[in-house]
Amino acid sequence: MAHVRAVCESTSLAVVLYSRANAKYTPETLVILTDTCPNLIGFEDGVGDLESISTARPARLRDAVPKRNRADFMP
Repeated sequence: MAHVRAVCESTSLAVVLYSRANAKYTPETLVILTDTCPNLIGFEDGVGDLESISTARPARLRDAVPKRNRADFMP
């Protein structure tokens, strides 16, 4: 989590996390990161764990990326 925070703090650009088998984020971690990193705008799942991402999907992320440029997750 510290690395993600450091990356977000080092730039004013939008940041998207890429979840891989060697860097899998729990739903709780995703919520904490989105609460503490305002420029963290999304997650890309690279392991097929849509349950974790859909469980942790903060409302702020749904509004951060224009609808035409994002994939909507399960409600």
